[in-house]
Amino acid sequence: MKRCVMLVVLLALAACGRLIPANNQTLEPARLEGGAYRLDPDHIALLWKVNHLGFAKFVGRFDRVDASLDFDPGTPAASRLEVIVEATSIDSRVPKLDDDLRGSGWLDTTAFPQAIFRSTAIDVTGKNTGRVTGDLTLHGVTRPVSLDVTFNGGANDLITGRYTLGFAAAGTFKRSEFGIDSLIPAIGDEIELEIHAEFLRQ
Repeated sequence: MKRCVMLVVLLALAACGRLIPANNQTLEPARLEGGAYRLDPDHIALLWKVNHLGFAKFVGRFDRVDASLDFDPGTPAASRLEVIVEATSIDSRVPKLDDDLRGSGWLDTTAFPQAIFRSTAIDVTGKNTGRVTGDLTLHGVTRPVSLDVTFNGGANDLITGRYTLGFAAAGTFKRSEFGIDSLIPAIGDEIELEIHAEFLRQ
């Protein structure tokens, strides 16, 4: 009986899903809502990738991220972004490795519990693409880092009703420039970032 009830519920949800249109976002500046936005903690993926002994890219993530965005659709260069990453939330899916990465030979999260990125320039490179340059403070060192960003548009979320902006971003930096040089070159110096995020209008 329970299985039958569950099957009915799943079928009903599937039917409802087909009634929700997708890709209703707009890229038109005049139709976008500017102002203050906050990262949706339920829709953020911050992935890092590093070469592992030449065999493959090792992929991990950070699980706790906060960000604020002052969004100006008419003048994107006037927008401002701040991202705060809890370094202790590093997640490689290997608990012993995570403990090592939090240690003094790597991120040293006791001394440097957060990584912070603050934008300093935003350049439009296409209809929905741009380059965001900012100061990244990591491991007690601050250096410029650039991210190539794709804007996926803005709209009211058809499930929650909240006005939402969507983005994807990618970039690289050398960890040695931030004083994290353990096991180079066996473990790669270059760190690749891949980010997928939604921001909610405040």
